[in-house]
Amino acid sequence: MRIERFDNILEYLKIKGNASYSELAKLLDVSVDTVRRDLFLMEEKGLVRKVRGGVVICEDDPGKKSFGVRSNLHHGEKIELCNGLESIIRDGQTVALNNGTTNIEAAKYLCKNYNRLNIITNSLAVLGYMLEQRKFNVIVPGGIVDIQEKSLYGSHCENDIRSYNIDIALLAVNAVSTQKGITDFRFNETGIINAMLDSAKEKYVLADSSKFETVSCVNICPLNKIDGFLTDSFISEEVLEKYKRLNCKIYVN
Repeated sequence: MRIERFDNILEYLKIKGNASYSELAKLLDVSVDTVRRDLFLMEEKGLVRKVRGGVVICEDDPGKKSFGVRSNLHHGEKIELCNGLESIIRDGQTVALNNGTTNIEAAKYLCKNYNRLNIITNSLAVLGYMLEQRKFNVIVPGGIVDIQEKSLYGSHCENDIRSYNIDIALLAVNAVSTQKGITDFRFNETGIINAMLDSAKEKYVLADSSKFETVSCVNICPLNKIDGFLTDSFISEEVLEKYKRLNCKIYVN
């Protein structure tokens, strides 16, 4: 419930720019005290900033936000878009998941809905969920530990990934645009993503609607290297049309 309120507050602030406590209380159908407590937690996480008379959203570079903070952003949309996995993954396949907050939700979906998969991941957060799923074979490539991002990276990790024949790569990325293709701010993760692109028969990007038509600092690959995009129902028709004109297959849930 609290995470849903966080998402609703952030979406409202994106549209309005700022809001008073009473305005948010009315929007969420909760007390002003509940809003105050939520905003206190959100400010601690770097999501919002209190100003005189209310609150504004913090629009920092995503690269400056911690892994934990990014996990709370667009949480509902991430859960929603993972429903599209049903149409692309079958039991018995080998599936690679790179590190990323969206792939945490993908891992939860796979654990709940599949009985037999081979999972390859460099994400320690994803691994945490997979350890509870005894029906899966889980492969973790060796590498250097990135404590902040809860992941493994490096040339050894990339070479390990390339040694496997992957059916489907599920790629959590930071930005998607018609001009620059797939981009990301995580320097350590870009080599991992490219290793999965090289090794997988099919490649799917998992990106909530806020990531479309945005650009981050590191180029990864053009759009035509991706077989499909999974996103949520908040994506606009205008954006969808732009990608359809480029023959991009987008699964909206």
